[in-house]
Amino acid sequence: MELAVFGSIFLMLLGILINYGLRYYYQQEAMQRAFRKALISGMEANDDEKPVDVQHLVVGDVHIPDPTNPFAVGSVAEVGGGASVTRNYQFNIPGSEADLPQMRIEINKNDVRNYTMASFIRLENVPEPAHKKYISIYGVGNIKEGQPYCEEYVGPGDPGWVRPDPMYDRGEQDCLRTILPLRIIDYCGGQIMPYDSCVSRCRQIVDPVVCTQVCNDEDSFEGEDCSNICSETIDVPWYCKDDNNNVPIPNDEHQYTFVKLNRLFNIQPGQSTKREMGLQAYDEETTMQNTLRKQETSSSITTTDNLNWVDTKTREVVYRDKHDYSGDVSYNRITSNVGRQKTTTWSTPH
Repeated sequence: MELAVFGSIFLMLLGILINYGLRYYYQQEAMQRAFRKALISGMEANDDEKPVDVQHLVVGDVHIPDPTNPFAVGSVAEVGGGASVTRNYQFNIPGSEADLPQMRIEINKNDVRNYTMASFIRLENVPEPAHKKYISIYGVGNIKEGQPYCEEYVGPGDPGWVRPDPMYDRGEQDCLRTILPLRIIDYCGGQIMPYDSCVSRCRQIVDPVVCTQVCNDEDSFEGEDCSNICSETIDVPWYCKDDNNNVPIPNDEHQYTFVKLNRLFNIQPGQSTKREMGLQAYDEETTMQNTLRKQETSSSITTTDNLNWVDTKTREVVYRDKHDYSGDVSYNRITSNVGRQKTTTWSTPH
């Protein structure tokens, strides 16, 4: 009696140790795999047509056996790791669409999906005063300037003379209006978007008061009046508009509803919860088939026990199609199976 009791306790403790040990091992393996992949992406970052930054997410399903079960069925656990390494002499300044930052999701080592995390905004006619507002909102490190040119000149002999022309040495004539072509890296324009950052950006764009507060807090323009910078008019990105391409009108509460952003993140009126983009929680289903076959002859009895079980996990990746500016999301469904088939046969003589 005592042996049976202590034996069952020993098996239970053994199961706990095996469960903990295997989970820790597989979790560390996933984390190190993600880090190694991030190092490889960091080494490739300076190559042409390679992302300047890749966020790696490695997810795996592992079988954790149960020693108390005759077939050690146990459970299937999810392990994962994430890593990102930036090693780029341009310091995150992509030169082409292929260079834009990406999120790379790997499921069970053989299913890899890539999603961009930014896009370009290209502006050809940006007046010099508005240039500072773009810097305040998007960050100086995310803006690359083209060759400036002068749109309006005036000469000392004729103050009213105006002539658009590419900038070059015009002697005593002065430029009244300088134009800067800009290429902006917009981290709210990728397939995977961060909600909080995008809402904050939209509020700065549509509300000069909010823009001025952020500009003063960042102190990016020492000695300049942020209210003058934020009073400039700049292009409003698609995600800050509604379905009719209207922009919210500034109000005294400084609170706004951005229709397309709310649709992207499934935010309902009166609710504070939102759906994050990227890999979602999985749905799990386990099926088990157990067959017991008994065969009796004149000399022996043969019993065959066959167990076939499969654990199916269905995951979804929520993302935005790069050519869809409506505020709708797309889904990638990923299904993975982990299972075992075990057959045990034993004979008993008559």
